[in-house]
Amino acid sequence: MDMGARAQVASGSRRRSATLAVAAAAVAITIAVTATVALSSRGGTATRAGAQGVGVAPAAPTQLQTAVEWVDGLAAGHILPSDVTSRLDAQDPAMATVVRAAWDDLRSSGSRARLQQALGWVDGLAAGRILRSDVTSRLGAQDPSMAAIVAATWADLGPFVNRSV
Repeated sequence: MDMGARAQVASGSRRRSATLAVAAAAVAITIAVTATVALSSRGGTATRAGAQGVGVAPAAPTQLQTAVEWVDGLAAGHILPSDVTSRLDAQDPAMATVVRAAWDDLRSSGSRARLQQALGWVDGLAAGRILRSDVTSRLGAQDPSMAAIVAATWADLGPFVNRSV
């Protein structure tokens, strides 16, 4: 190989090495930024499942949230209807009445899949992620019978809307 060819090969190797070094640095910076964002977002607010950031006090549950959690437990099979009749009736008779009425409406949705769909709408309403008008307009246009079930369930939970413990 002559001198010119060697110089050309060496020059190409240096360019590739420099390109690889820049690419490795970009990857390292991207990983560092992603890790920083992930770690800084851990200290946020408490989630519905109860996970909390360090040093963040749990929010006081509202009566609405408690009633929805009872209904969620009934739908998941973690709570039996007899628990509502015995335990919840003894602790809070008004809430037991509301939970029973809401559960009766939701059970009328039919299949397990439709029950979960209706429950998702109710959970969204309770969390403030869905507006009441979304139920009457969007859901009403897509599935009028589901909209009626969700509206009836939400009306049952009405005594606890915007009230805290």
